Amino acid sequence: MKMRLISCLFLSITAFGSLADLLVVTREDTEISILSRQEVSDLWLKKSQRINQINLTVIDIKEINPERSKFYLHVVGMTDKQLKAYWAIEVFRGNGFPPISLDDGEAVKAWVAGEKNRLGYLSGTEVSPPLKIIFQTED
Repeated sequence: MKMRLISCLFLSITAFGSLADLLVVTREDTEISILSRQEVSDLWLKKSQRINQINLTVIDIKEINPERSKFYLHVVGMTDKQLKAYWAIEVFRGNGFPPISLDDGEAVKAWVAGEKNRLGYLSGTEVSPPLKIIFQTED
């Protein structure tokens, strides 16, 4: 029984990867050095679009990418179904639309690097200059 539990735990970790590889990035010249989990969640749910008087724009990854589900579950605290319901209600109420989605991490990197004050999330293996990390999930 104990061995079965250990095996299940190992499989779940390898299937979803380490949580530490989820990073929120921005351009190096953006005047934000670190964000809390709550600030990240509020930005992606569009409850806030400003931090420290700086207007920020976030980008998403398309639903087919597993990084998206992982980000919303572990950072925002919502499953895919909960997220769809959240945005259906927000759109119905006239409170806005979800962030625009790009195909993959490469597209996110290019979009974030293209202009100051843009934010995106990536896996740890996809981050390189001119981007900087402003949030990282903890194990």
